[in-house]
Amino acid sequence: MKNIEHRHLPVELRIAPAPAEGATASPVIEGYAAVFATPTDLGGIREVIEPGAFSGALSRPDDVRALWNHDSSNVLGRLRSGTLRLSEDAKGLRVEIDPPASAVRELEAIQRGDVDQMSFGFIVRREEWDETGDMPLRTIFDAELFDVSPVTFPAYPSTEVALRSLEMHRESHVQTSPPEAGEETYSDEVADDEVSAVIEEDDAEEVILGRPLFLEGLKALQDMIESAPIVDMTE
Repeated sequence: MKNIEHRHLPVELRIAPAPAEGATASPVIEGYAAVFATPTDLGGIREVIEPGAFSGALSRPDDVRALWNHDSSNVLGRLRSGTLRLSEDAKGLRVEIDPPASAVRELEAIQRGDVDQMSFGFIVRREEWDETGDMPLRTIFDAELFDVSPVTFPAYPSTEVALRSLEMHRESHVQTSPPEAGEETYSDEVADDEVSAVIEEDDAEEVILGRPLFLEGLKALQDMIESAPIVDMTE
């Protein structure tokens, strides 16, 4: 199974007011976990998420959790329970979280601006690589979601999984260099002909190697005939 990757974006994260005045429901955490069509420099490679990359996750749906700092012991919401809502728009993956009443400190940290970034955990299901530019570009078309998280210190994105994916892409798209001028090229058919020629040449060599022995014997027979006395058959 592939490893889960995490990305973070410096996008707007805010607290929306309660649905109605006097309502007992907690305020809603709103923001974007991912932004579409915006290349991100991961250090040596670039990555861009295509619009619709999470449509599969939203229609399956993946049972995504909203966590605080990716900590599974601090759950803010869950897609299956309806306390986490995810949607795609022209900008990216929009997140709405109904946090529990116990999330007082978390709400205050967001409201004060102490925490203002989101991160998401995912596994790539479909991607493409383009190495025609100055840096390899990874385009993600479909991703399986695991969690979305407001984060205090966004970790520097690990590229280990992405680099492994790039290496697999290169191995599956090995291109042989075109032959230089005057350089001979060989196909499977030519190789078969060469093998046959070698076999025929070996057979001919055996015949040629046997020829001196035959000629030597023929010469010895001729010498014997010439040295034999001539008998007059008329006497």
